[in-house]
Amino acid sequence: MNPELISHFHRSLRRRNVSGYTVRNYVQAVIEFSQYVSKSLQTVTFVEVGRYVERLQARGLAAKTINSKLSAVRQFYAYLQHDHLPGLVNPVRPRDFLREPRPLPRAASEADLARLFSQIHSLRDRALCLVLESVLKLPFIRLTSATSDGY
Repeated sequence: MNPELISHFHRSLRRRNVSGYTVRNYVQAVIEFSQYVSKSLQTVTFVEVGRYVERLQARGLAAKTINSKLSAVRQFYAYLQHDHLPGLVNPVRPRDFLREPRPLPRAASEADLARLFSQIHSLRDRALCLVLESVLKLPFIRLTSATSDGY
């Protein structure tokens, strides 16, 4: 790829007041992609992008990291379409991005639950918690032992 176009992209990101880390990471990702494909911008296809994603996966990179690199390349092509090469096709498609795993919710610790229930002072709120405890069979809600008057 043309180093001059990458330099223009760098200046464009700076002009838009993008974070320094983002500028650095985007430019580095574009350089890495350009070294991988080692061909002209106009000839890069969806196939090369797919192979690039497979290569990044083989290196053991996380989906979030791969998506970040793809986003940088996609932004670079969007910049080129807008400012330099109006007919250029962006080879990075939305379906090239990987699905990122969503972590399971963590259970609240006993200390957090105790702190939460120590803040319940109204009879109405205590009653709601007791109903939740009995209906949902939530053994971790020990409201009766957490309050001094047994409500």
